[in-house]
Amino acid sequence: MYEKYQGSKVNNRTAFDLASVAKTFTAMAVLKLSEEKKINLTDDVTKYIPDFPFTGISIKMLLSHTSGLEDYVKFMQSPEVDKSSNLSNTDLLNFIIKNKEKVKIANAPAPFNYSNTNFAMLALVIEKLSNQNYGDYLSDKFFKPLGMNDTYVFNAGNANNATPSYYKNGKAYDIKFLDFIYGDKNVYSTVRDMMKWDKALREGKIFNKEILALAYTPGSKLIADQSNYGLGWRILLVPNGKKIIYHNGWWHGNRSVFIRLLDEDALIVILSNSSFTTISNSRKLADLFGQYKQTGKSIVNF
Repeated sequence: MYEKYQGSKVNNRTAFDLASVAKTFTAMAVLKLSEEKKINLTDDVTKYIPDFPFTGISIKMLLSHTSGLEDYVKFMQSPEVDKSSNLSNTDLLNFIIKNKEKVKIANAPAPFNYSNTNFAMLALVIEKLSNQNYGDYLSDKFFKPLGMNDTYVFNAGNANNATPSYYKNGKAYDIKFLDFIYGDKNVYSTVRDMMKWDKALREGKIFNKEILALAYTPGSKLIADQSNYGLGWRILLVPNGKKIIYHNGWWHGNRSVFIRLLDEDALIVILSNSSFTTISNSRKLADLFGQYKQTGKSIVNF
């Protein structure tokens, strides 16, 4: 796998795995369904996934990482999981249903607890309400209308054509058993396409102002009352009143940074497929555009 890309050069159409930056698309897809009155964010997850074994968890709790659900990266290491196969979101759900006792969960609403499980379940909700698979829904609602022609959702059908990712020593990552689960990751895109995504959000092309305000409203105090999380977006509240809307990503060698400076109409996008850990320092660049007081700090949490 990936042989055709060995030694290839990156160009302006090279799509990288956004890793957790994909959560911004999942969140906004759910909010689009909310805007269309197809879902209520206060609804219990069981309304849309009847067999989901935990009650008292709302859609909004999934979006804000306050559900208390353990990250599937941890509990799917269980000996009961067949790690020789490529698991799907449905496989993940079925494991949770059959092995409820193996999934740690805090009482909801819980304090902020970043968990990929939340967004993998939201992808299933999107599919249930749209009668489309996750990738097709994002393509029809966002990618095609916005001209994001090099953006797609990674799956078994396009895996051989996807840009590989690498360890620091240059060895390519092999596809592992959790790599096809989506919603929390697996949107591939380019810097230019992400500029189109940012521009569409800024200009209100696909969402009304109320929905955007909801997405960017801090809901989880994290660090010194400054680092926060909205609905699918990380938020940094600067003491001088300015706000950075962003998300980062890491998955198996792929690292991404998507930093939006709304006051200055500025965007910082960095995509890497080689475990480039110092990408996390890129938030310092915000000071080139405004008084964000990020000099000397590095970005926190992926």
